[in-house]
Amino acid sequence: MNLLVERDLEPYREALELACRRVEDAEALYDLADADHEPVAFARLQAARAEVSSILREAREVWQRGNDVGRVSH
Repeated sequence: MNLLVERDLEPYREALELACRRVEDAEALYDLADADHEPVAFARLQAARAEVSSILREAREVWQRGNDVGRVSH
């Protein structure tokens, strides 16, 4: 992988690590939620999963742009 692309992706790696922890926490809370709190716990779980998806999508775009630059420069 191009060193510039790798450097550009580092913040996404860090953000993804934190977001994955939030998903794990949300999953644990959802598992423990009683019937009254289940809808809120599920909404939080879905929001955490959406955050992971968003980070992955943004990182993929950065990676693709970096690879496109590498192809053009050769």
